Amino acid sequence: MPERILCWLVDNTAKEQIVPDDKSTRWPQLFNYQGSVSYRFIFPIMDLDDATQIQPATIENAFMSPLLLVSRRYDADKLLLGQLHQQDGEWTLDWQLHDARNDGAVIIRGQARGMQNQLASQVVAALEAYIQERNLVTVKNVTVKNTIPSRQIDAVFELARLETVAPVQSSYFQFY
Repeated sequence: MPERILCWLVDNTAKEQIVPDDKSTRWPQLFNYQGSVSYRFIFPIMDLDDATQIQPATIENAFMSPLLLVSRRYDADKLLLGQLHQQDGEWTLDWQLHDARNDGAVIIRGQARGMQNQLASQVVAALEAYIQERNLVTVKNVTVKNTIPSRQIDAVFELARLETVAPVQSSYFQFY
């Protein structure tokens, strides 16, 4: 099952600075269009509960206590905090991914630049690369002749007690 990422984005060019999850807002559509195997992007409703507790400055300064409190109702695994800026027709998104299940610690930071439809795909690519890096498997002390018997690879996963392996676009084994 893909991890749910609640996107708290501040759009500095819009009248409503916090991006809500409604059909008139382009950003949720763009993020949901960028299908990710590992992530499902959701946006806050921005109803009275959200609007009274979360202000743009809360997101811009990454005040995690109120963000974690309000975000619980969305049952998100991660929080994506970001600031959108437009200059000379090009968009910039400065973003950071936080752990929503624990203390809100920063997991990864990034920046995306380009047209609107390019920002979401750049964020997805960075997150997918992070997953691939996080799930790197290194096999040590294995003698390799021509090929690795599948039972040795299976033993590595069994010993590591991996119940699930995140989908990856490419993989490799490094032998010493």
